[in-house]
Amino acid sequence: LPGRVHLSVMNPFSHRRYAWDMASLLLTMYVFLTVPYEVCFDDDPSSGPRLIMENIIFAFFLVDILLNFNTGYYHRGVIVMDRPAIARRYAQGWLWIDMLAVFPFHYMINDDVDTRFLRSTKVIKLARTLRMLRISKMQVLM
Repeated sequence: LPGRVHLSVMNPFSHRRYAWDMASLLLTMYVFLTVPYEVCFDDDPSSGPRLIMENIIFAFFLVDILLNFNTGYYHRGVIVMDRPAIARRYAQGWLWIDMLAVFPFHYMINDDVDTRFLRSTKVIKLARTLRMLRISKMQVLM
């Protein structure tokens, strides 16, 4: 159909996927370093370069969810490139963790009395540390 975008399934061992995984690793390391600082010092990136970086990370990992639906996987010596099988596998595994990690909790918190407890316990900020689990998800890179 004209005007419709057709995405091909990406080989999980392609150079493009490798570059994407490297960018993901770098951004995950950034989160790994900044979240403990923000939690310990109650330092919210509410403006400036850190807020821009937070928005870039949010957008990147949102696109990553879509990309994971379009990336094959290795299973029993075969690279599976069937989109329904890919979606089924992703939905049964990492999708929910990825969605929790990318959910913009920080936009839901304000200075109301009702959310002050959640803000002071920093539970919401710690949900972003789920992105650190992505490191364990990555395949051998070399």
